[in-house]
Amino acid sequence: MTKIVAFGEVMLRLMPEGHKELTQTHHLNAMYTGTGVNILAGLYQLGYQAALLTCLPDNRVGFAAASSLRALGIHDDLVFYEGNHLGAYFLEMGFGSRSSKVTYMNRTHSSFALADYSNLDYDSILNGIDALHVCGIAFINDTTFDAALNLALEARRRSIEVIFDCNFRPSLWDDRKLADSQAMYDAMLAQATIVFAGIQDATKLTSIKEIKSNAEALSHFRNHYGIKTLFGTNRSDNRLQGFMINDNGYTESKWYTLDVLDRIGAGDGFATGAIYTQFETYSDKDAVEFACAAGVLAHTIHGDSFILSKSDIENVVNNTIPDVIR
Repeated sequence: MTKIVAFGEVMLRLMPEGHKELTQTHHLNAMYTGTGVNILAGLYQLGYQAALLTCLPDNRVGFAAASSLRALGIHDDLVFYEGNHLGAYFLEMGFGSRSSKVTYMNRTHSSFALADYSNLDYDSILNGIDALHVCGIAFINDTTFDAALNLALEARRRSIEVIFDCNFRPSLWDDRKLADSQAMYDAMLAQATIVFAGIQDATKLTSIKEIKSNAEALSHFRNHYGIKTLFGTNRSDNRLQGFMINDNGYTESKWYTLDVLDRIGAGDGFATGAIYTQFETYSDKDAVEFACAAGVLAHTIHGDSFILSKSDIENVVNNTIPDVIR
């Protein structure tokens, strides 16, 4: 059985009912989420063993978060407990011409951000696993970045795949200089073997302004860092297309029309499908179709975590979606 460990934070998602604004509601729906959580939940549905390395608050909120992980099929034996706070975000779901709004709270003071990672037992974390997943959003401060980079370095030393989701968002790090964030990404990308990135990541992290097409720019980005396989998506007029770049070249999926119930976490659905194909026997074309179909399905799920099956994804790829499954 393929085994994946993700390093990242757990966040509390709080959302008004329906499509209400915060100023309109007295009720909030709560769920526990995070990039690593979402992807691990999806990989569990596809038959993989999934574990999250994180720090949760040593109180009932932290214990509830761990219970949620277990309910999603994620092993919590690498979870440890310190501090009192969990990062959170409020999601006000948009409608029509009104955009959704996300407001982050308490991330810099969360247990994950303030934990001591200096004594991690790499043997217990990495022995017997096939891949380590890290997301750039986890670079909350120097401590969490150092923990992520050291894990990646140790994983590569053991010939373990390092999966890195760029998610380069300088807006999340108001007190950090852009050059410092770029240096962090440079260090992590140098260790990554499978990377998720888009054209904005590539243009912000490398000097590729003279290159014309997105495919050429992303190929330059891949070659610059020595990445084995690069995945990403294109969007246009409520449609989604996946792509991958490896030694065989640039491969695109067909365009899929999106029916959007909940867009948050949809990129993690694409990543779930893509990661799965890299440990199975898929051609490049079949891999990118499977990944994009998973991303399409993720738009139809309430909540951030991917909870559907391989057959659900294959139905989208093959355009054989039954009205009712009995």
